[in-house]
Amino acid sequence: MAQKKKPLFHKPKTTGEKRKIPTPLPVKILSVLSLVLLAALTVFAVYAAVKQRGELVALSPGYAMSAPLLLILLPVVCWIIALGFRLAVRLIPLEMWRLPLSIRDATIQTSGKYLKICTLLIELETVLSFGYLTVTLYNKRIPGDIPILIWVALIAATIIFFGRYVLIEAQRQ
Repeated sequence: MAQKKKPLFHKPKTTGEKRKIPTPLPVKILSVLSLVLLAALTVFAVYAAVKQRGELVALSPGYAMSAPLLLILLPVVCWIIALGFRLAVRLIPLEMWRLPLSIRDATIQTSGKYLKICTLLIELETVLSFGYLTVTLYNKRIPGDIPILIWVALIAATIIFFGRYVLIEAQRQ
């Protein structure tokens, strides 16, 4: 007799109540800081792309890419990530987020403010790491693997601590 497979994820709800997620002053400061750094990265990338027009960046032996294209591509990806997170937090009801049930319920109980902080921290970490990549490429060096691994570790740590902190905070209320 075949054993029935248990689904890995729960099915998200298809409807939910739209809530205004509270934004305390430190979160507003974090949001503005992230946008200012992203705008500075964009300006620097455009400057660097104009200055390095027609040059190639050797990404690995036998593989090169247009330096201006790569320099412009990094901030574009950052803007897509940042705007995607911001729109998702603003438009998708908390019940529809695909999170483990306990974390989703705790997120709803805490009004989603920690979800907003988590997405802003991931956005800030992405801007800083892509800024490092942009400066490294501008200096005509190949970025190492360690900064990318640090970036991935920071994102993983942010997500893990978000889940644990939300559960602790929900139990306090």
